[in-house]
Amino acid sequence: MGIVLGLAVTVAPASAGSALRLDVGVDGAPLRGPIGATVMRSIDAALQVSADRLAALDAGTPTRLTWTVSDEPVLHEATGQLLDPRTPVVVGVGQIVQRQPDPHRDPATLAADALRAAAGDSGVGEASLWAADAVYAIPSASWTYRDQAAQIAQAVGASPTERVQSTPYGGDGGLPRQRGRRGNRRRTVAHRAGRGRRNGFDVGCAAEVWQHPAVAGAGRGCRARPGRRRRPGRQPRLETAVGLGAPVFMYALIESAVRRRRGHQVAEHQREISQLWSGLSRVAATNPYAWSPSEVAADDLAAASPSNRAISEPYTKLMCANLQVDLAAGVVVTSVAAAQAAGVAQDKWVFIHAGASAHDEWFVGERADFSVSPAIRAAGRAALDHAGKEIEQVKHVDLYSCFPSAVQIGAEALGLPVGDPDRPLSVTGGLTFAGGPGNNYGVHAVASLIPILRADPTSTGLSTSLGWYATKHSIGIYSRAAADDCVPAPSSHGRAASSPAPAAVVRRRRRDRGQHGALRPRRCTRGRRAEHPDT
Repeated sequence: MGIVLGLAVTVAPASAGSALRLDVGVDGAPLRGPIGATVMRSIDAALQVSADRLAALDAGTPTRLTWTVSDEPVLHEATGQLLDPRTPVVVGVGQIVQRQPDPHRDPATLAADALRAAAGDSGVGEASLWAADAVYAIPSASWTYRDQAAQIAQAVGASPTERVQSTPYGGDGGLPRQRGRRGNRRRTVAHRAGRGRRNGFDVGCAAEVWQHPAVAGAGRGCRARPGRRRRPGRQPRLETAVGLGAPVFMYALIESAVRRRRGHQVAEHQREISQLWSGLSRVAATNPYAWSPSEVAADDLAAASPSNRAISEPYTKLMCANLQVDLAAGVVVTSVAAAQAAGVAQDKWVFIHAGASAHDEWFVGERADFSVSPAIRAAGRAALDHAGKEIEQVKHVDLYSCFPSAVQIGAEALGLPVGDPDRPLSVTGGLTFAGGPGNNYGVHAVASLIPILRADPTSTGLSTSLGWYATKHSIGIYSRAAADDCVPAPSSHGRAASSPAPAAVVRRRRRDRGQHGALRPRRCTRGRRAEHPDT
């Protein structure tokens, strides 16, 4: 009852290039029966797809690759575990530092270069980008594109079915999401982890580059619009009206509340935050992708000088995020099934164990206490509980570090020590020294964390991101080791594996004297609800 097919392919020189000819002969009982015409139409359609791909290869044009992605569990070679095929993994990361302005490399070009670096890091090369199902972009603050994700996708040869762009400023706690089995959330960059029979490759990228006159027209030729665009948050009108619109003023005010909470005198606190920031500069000095890779002594950070002017008490210039950078970062995320099908070596896989997003009372003036973050505490507890970890088990940490107050608040909420030289709170060097490329710092943090975890395969890493005035927060937990709940249940594979698991939406609020922490919806399949720690 089968079909016998004979196929001959001929490529011959032609006046305009090459002529491609497919000769096909088919026979079999199904062709002679009532469904013969339908079968022939299917064969004709498949031949047309094959002819188009062959012609594209002959022309040197990248084609969208399709790997056969199995719905069956994937063997994790290091542990012998069978993994749910939809388990999300980071397989490639890349970063770009452009220290000299280049009129031919606008932000989208830098982001595309970062993705190519990430594709090379995966070991698969640019084929992983051509096969992308989704491209997510964090827009540049220095140049506007109608659809930055489309621009970047075109540059790397991708034809994604989904393009998403975040808000220009302030961050998106809910934008990045993993749609694999465990549906993790984090802020840095969004990816969709493997969807059944699809390629299952997703890429996220962004660049921050200050405009050069020669790139003033970049991106205007692209008329596409993103499939999904995040909306900006509410504006703090009352705070802005009294001169607290700029982050450096608001975070300086928050710093004074942190000092009071910690019981420090002015000089004592200045000395402590200077030592904290000096420690970050020490990390940046070892980071090849840092914008300012040099160690700065604590005394030099604390003292105002012509090269380190006072900005807003108690901050000098070198205690503030440095936005004037040309940086880009890219991340490739896929399911373990797609990674296996594409030939990504398992020692490249870093598992996304959990993530959570939350926000504090939106307007700082309505918070009961400027010096603490119930939202970071809630998101941290939810993510750690979902990963089955305690904070003491997390070895590598990167806390969002726009200003010293942000690091101290984050550390206090998560139960991390401040100033411990054996446990630095950054893997990049922070936004002052590694660079603060707008919303995209979180991607650089993840891109720096992944190689560290690969080199330390039994360890766990955590990164945080932040938006507005310590308002919006996201946390991600990663490891080379697979999470226990990546192991499929007896009936968890098969046809059901071709689509994401249903979401168990959790939203907890606590209002107490005007403050609350709200967990964003996330997926949870461990049979456990992510509770607010104070609920």
